[in-house]
Amino acid sequence: MRFKQGIVLLCLLSIVTVGILMWLLRRCMHFRRYDYTVLRADMSLAEHLHEEKKLLDKTVQDAALLNCQYYLRSKGHFELLRQCPNIGSRSEKNCFQVSRIGSNEKLLLAMFPASSPCPHDSDKLINELLLLLKHPYLYSGVMIDTLPEQGLVSVLQPFNKDGSLKDIIYHSKPLDRWQTKYSRCGIVLPPTSIRKYCRQILEALLYLRGKGFTSFQHLHSGNVLIRKDCCK
Repeated sequence: MRFKQGIVLLCLLSIVTVGILMWLLRRCMHFRRYDYTVLRADMSLAEHLHEEKKLLDKTVQDAALLNCQYYLRSKGHFELLRQCPNIGSRSEKNCFQVSRIGSNEKLLLAMFPASSPCPHDSDKLINELLLLLKHPYLYSGVMIDTLPEQGLVSVLQPFNKDGSLKDIIYHSKPLDRWQTKYSRCGIVLPPTSIRKYCRQILEALLYLRGKGFTSFQHLHSGNVLIRKDCCK
């Protein structure tokens, strides 16, 4: 009788021991899975945000490309060469390299949202005004258009392969991505170049002031083009 009771007690003890071990094992697995899941979730969130940004950027670029193609079709005598990366600090400004059909001359087309609704035929008046401004240190050949339905302004100008004064200082190419092309240290220009560029810029500003233009809020090295070692 005592022998049977001992066996029963041993079986119960074994069952309890196995149950405790299983409970501890499940608890350990739960904690391990919890820690691992948090790590996976954190990594997935970063990847998810990165993918969302890439998708958003592609959506914006695709929309800009459609607007560019619509504009070029409406003009009829331009063809698209390439869609440029973000070459400037304004994220809403999209640039394209285009050319006239039958010509090898490369042009730069910039498209960006209009700050306010443009009056009817305002682009015609602006282009007529630009034709009247003639100075050796002003960039010529610029054409401005408005796209009222898209709420956009387009600026078409000859492509300047030498880039801007800022590109010269940072030894960068004009069509390089803005996020990286000014990340390196710039160079110090020779005193003779500094004097020459400053004189040319001041002469252009004095000419514009004489024509009634008194505000130059966007004058900086990125908006001063260098063409054959001459400021524009």
